[in-house]
Amino acid sequence: MRRRLEELQGNSSTADNKKQPGEEQPGIFEQMQKKLNNRMMTIHEKLASMVMDQVEKQIDSVATSLLSTDNTTKQYEKASQGDPSLLHKLNDDHENPKDDTASNSYVMNLNMAHHIVDENIHLQVQHRQQPESRQDYHQPKMAAFINQHIQQPNMATFINQNSHPQPMLAGIPLIRNTVQPSVPFVNTIPLRVSQPSNNRQADTLQPRATHAPDRRHVTVKDRRYAEHNNQAKPPKKQKLAKTAEEEGVTVLKIISFNCKNAKSNIYALHDLMENNDILLLQEHWLFHAQLHYLQEIGKCTNYAAKGSDEYDPIQPTFLPRGHGGVAVIWKNEIDSQVRPLDDGKERIQCVEISGKDQKLLVVSVYLPSTGGRNSTDEFLDTIDQLNEIITKYQDTHEIIIGGDLNEDLGNDERQNKRKKYLQQLIEDYRLGYENTGKTFIKTNGQECSELDYFLYKSRHMEMAEKEVLKDVISNHSDHYPIKCEVKIGIPKRGTNQNSKLQQLQPTIKWDKVDQDLYLAIINRQVDTMAESPAETADDAELLISKMHQMLTNAANESSSNKSKYKAKPKLKVWTPIIKSSLKEMRKCYDIWSRNGKPTNPDDKSYQDRVNSRKEFKKQVKVEQARERDREKQEILEARTRDKAIIRDRIQPRVLKDQNPTQRGFTAKSSPLNAGLVVEEVYRESVDSNQEFELVLLDAKSAFDVVVHSHLMRRLFHCGIDDTLWRIIQIEAQIHTKMMTFFSNICQQSDNSVEKQLGKRQLAVKSSGSHSWYIEVQRVMFKYNLGRAIDMLNNADVTKTTVNQIKRQIANHWVNEISVIANLYQGLKYLQTDNFMAGKIHSILKIKRYTNKDRFRIPIKLKLLTGTYSLQPLRYKIYKEGNQEICNACSQEVETVEHLLIKCKAWDNIRRPVIKEIENILTSNSKIEWESLNEGTKIQILMDITMVQRQLRLNSEEVSKIEHQAKRLIYLIHSARCKLLLQP
Repeated sequence: MRRRLEELQGNSSTADNKKQPGEEQPGIFEQMQKKLNNRMMTIHEKLASMVMDQVEKQIDSVATSLLSTDNTTKQYEKASQGDPSLLHKLNDDHENPKDDTASNSYVMNLNMAHHIVDENIHLQVQHRQQPESRQDYHQPKMAAFINQHIQQPNMATFINQNSHPQPMLAGIPLIRNTVQPSVPFVNTIPLRVSQPSNNRQADTLQPRATHAPDRRHVTVKDRRYAEHNNQAKPPKKQKLAKTAEEEGVTVLKIISFNCKNAKSNIYALHDLMENNDILLLQEHWLFHAQLHYLQEIGKCTNYAAKGSDEYDPIQPTFLPRGHGGVAVIWKNEIDSQVRPLDDGKERIQCVEISGKDQKLLVVSVYLPSTGGRNSTDEFLDTIDQLNEIITKYQDTHEIIIGGDLNEDLGNDERQNKRKKYLQQLIEDYRLGYENTGKTFIKTNGQECSELDYFLYKSRHMEMAEKEVLKDVISNHSDHYPIKCEVKIGIPKRGTNQNSKLQQLQPTIKWDKVDQDLYLAIINRQVDTMAESPAETADDAELLISKMHQMLTNAANESSSNKSKYKAKPKLKVWTPIIKSSLKEMRKCYDIWSRNGKPTNPDDKSYQDRVNSRKEFKKQVKVEQARERDREKQEILEARTRDKAIIRDRIQPRVLKDQNPTQRGFTAKSSPLNAGLVVEEVYRESVDSNQEFELVLLDAKSAFDVVVHSHLMRRLFHCGIDDTLWRIIQIEAQIHTKMMTFFSNICQQSDNSVEKQLGKRQLAVKSSGSHSWYIEVQRVMFKYNLGRAIDMLNNADVTKTTVNQIKRQIANHWVNEISVIANLYQGLKYLQTDNFMAGKIHSILKIKRYTNKDRFRIPIKLKLLTGTYSLQPLRYKIYKEGNQEICNACSQEVETVEHLLIKCKAWDNIRRPVIKEIENILTSNSKIEWESLNEGTKIQILMDITMVQRQLRLNSEEVSKIEHQAKRLIYLIHSARCKLLLQP
């Protein structure tokens, strides 16, 4: 905010207006006068630049015309082509000039061009990096012009008036450019480079090779920032890890990722946290009431996060589509060194990491994107917040800011107010950053810009170069994650803990040692040690070490091996506040115990003990209430199909010894078994011819759905097409479900209600009973599956047995349908030889070409199955038309053959389609359509799979012919319907 106020007041308009610490601040009039002077100076520079361009163009044209006839030029060209003597002569003449001719000037200019033309870009960068001051405008400059010549490339020649005599070109003096250019240099315009400000810089103007620009700090301003920071190129990851290994400190692996919805990208976040330490999230799309979902990223992680409604929470029942949000997630291994901070608003999340000798501030930031109504103002406001954070922590912390900046700092062509404001922040605090690759992907899958960065301000911290992670397979976002590694003074994980465990030795309690066992172990090993020779000093040391080890082992074996008691928290909730309250309560209890455990209410230690205990219980109850509220919130936000919430709350309350009549979470059972008992009672009343009344409460609708007539009526009211209802035989499906259910009952324990009821019914009831178990017995007899009582007593009923039963039922119906199909006249064109239960017919497996086939397939299936309403059937039902005569041609009886082939009323529709089919047959299989008999033609149009082998057609040809056949049938059907609907 401070920089924006200064910008509005005009205090930061140019670098020349900055005052020294001891000077007075100028007034409003003086500031306005300075702004006016700077503006006039800028206009003067542009005008002078335009004039110099025109003058130099005129000089170039004059120089070209004069130099084309110069003898010295010709000699120089010959020398350049292979005569070195002429070149030496020209050089000698240049060292001892006799006259200021254009020839000598031209040769001198060519010699200088070899040293300067490759240096122009480097000079430009050096000049732009120098601080600008008002004296620079009055310093002498270097003049430049372009020499052009036939058979010679354009070469820029620079003449410094301090080190070279002023040349003359055919008596015309060169015009000096004393105005500093304000536009960048390019190869297609005259080059003007200001004179170096000191001799040291002038001496360094040596020829150097030019290289392709690197992505790192590609702009001039970026190079200036790098030099101001005096930072070297960040080291590679391998080098950083090697130095960290030598120093025994940790390398923190930090990831920044715009995940675009943490819920849908949960697998990518889990993969990123698996091999890294800290994850900076942007756009997690979670509101304040949903931040607990971040716990699902990993079991051993902690987080600090903010939702887009952080300072104006939205009620859970009115949550809109998610947007925005930032978070910082870290592993529990460094949890003791991490402390969340409250700096910044909902677009900034800060955490502090405490190292051994330094502190690290990690910031996750999400800057607003363009296109919003107030996006620019929000962008500037967020930059001001970062400004305040950096100002607050820059003297005490190393700073890393990672996130989605929504501006491409490597693209110099695109400039706007947002980007300039961000670059001003980077320049003011000398923040480092790297351009290593594009991180944003457009909707067409093309990488377009680099929007994700790490901005860092380092004093002693070592940081590896940024890496763009493009190989995260589970990433569903349009941003790539970026990664950096930081070496910070945190002790290496696992080193201290292991060393402490190795140093701790169990204390031997000699008063509890088994002395007899101790003596027996020593006596058993002393005899072998006494035989060992000890002639030298090494032998003596070895003997002493063995003796020491023997005594230690004997003491350990004879002492108590009771393991150390490890206290575990008995509370179901645990927070840092509860931990501190418990510590305070124990401390007060210890003081009260040392004071003799007084019971006087006026005693201070007694009061402290009571108050600390009350405070501890209070914190536990508060946290338990929060836990209950969180569970209620999860239930409100849970989806309808989220079974985990119900299971987690019911499973701990399931009885170990379940009630025999209870169903729902019973092994090898289901809620459907609860209806079996009621079904048997109803069937029993039918057998005994007794009145039966069933009173249902909430479960009434559950029993209604199993009534097929009710279910089909509801489907019809829902708008589901009933065209194919009852065409497919469903008896086999009912029997399969029945046998599957009976198999599940057979796998239950012998004391289950269903199994005991089955044994009773099968033993008591006759074959004519209405009992469900007797129905199962009849089904098993039909498919030769044996006796139901034997299967019920068999304890080896497995999934394989169930599959065998299903296969037996399927084979029965395949054979029966294949035999019956040949007896139906309407199915004579339908292939039934390769019929398979549970699989669709081969005619439906043919590849489709257009979505219109979904309208054509039902019409063709009706013709194949004989359910299409031809004229004989219409007359029998509706008494319409001329009995069985075709209404279109009024000549013959309307049959399938007449409709598709013979009826002349549809010739105009039939002819182009038949032509296409004939072309396919002729071009590939050399078959003439007219040579085929009528039955083959109808078979091709109805079910081509029956004649595919006979005609030697491949799958591609079959799909093309089938497409044309469905098209022909649908066109004839549409025309016929229009004819019948006419009055």
